Amino acid sequence: MKRSVTELACRPMESFFSQKSLPGLLLLLLVFSVSPKPASTSLASQGRVLLQWKASLRSQQSLRFWNLSTSPCSWRGITCSLRRHRVITEVNLPSMGLDGPLHPLNFSALPSLTGLNLTFNRLSGQIPPTIATLSELISFDVRGNDITGTIPARISSLTKLRSLNLSGNKISGSIPLSLGNMTSLDFLILSGNGFSGSIPEEMGDLQNLQELDLSANFLTGSIPQSLGNLSQLSLLDLSPKASCLEHLR
Repeated sequence: MKRSVTELACRPMESFFSQKSLPGLLLLLLVFSVSPKPASTSLASQGRVLLQWKASLRSQQSLRFWNLSTSPCSWRGITCSLRRHRVITEVNLPSMGLDGPLHPLNFSALPSLTGLNLTFNRLSGQIPPTIATLSELISFDVRGNDITGTIPARISSLTKLRSLNLSGNKISGSIPLSLGNMTSLDFLILSGNGFSGSIPEEMGDLQNLQELDLSANFLTGSIPQSLGNLSQLSLLDLSPKASCLEHLR
């Protein structure tokens, strides 16, 4: 016969052991011992990740007040959530003279990040594949740096991203077809890089785009007819391919 929770709770402790429930009790204790640590520890670990990235930079003067003696939420350029258990939600460090690689920044340790602005610094290296772990990211802006490599194909998993600005870098390769899956994008700015190949037909699937700038690259081929589907566009810059614009009519 099943007993109520109240009946079980009121039984003497020794009665539990008498029914050989010790293995179950040990299992319960094990579950609690491996439960996630409080979010405050998570914030501290996020701070350590940022400090590790800071240590990889050749120029750290603008981040000199980043240290473990203060909360990461008080650091310059860092914004945290207002929830009881705080986490880092934005990193805004434009024009800070940051000189060094981007890839040591462990994005997977910042899962609640909604905004990342590292514009007009001297950041180099590739965009880490771990960018794909930022499922809450809305804006990613790294224009005006020295970033190389290609766009990680998995960046298309950022389904909440509304603004992607990679302009003024040294990114090369083709424009990933998977960008066409990022249907939340309002702004896609890839100008001033070394992209080659054709403009993907899939760009026409980005129905919310307001600005599309692919200018100053090495793109070839004709302009996809599908771009005519982008009814929300207020800016379209494909120069020096402007001579092909008749294909959109």
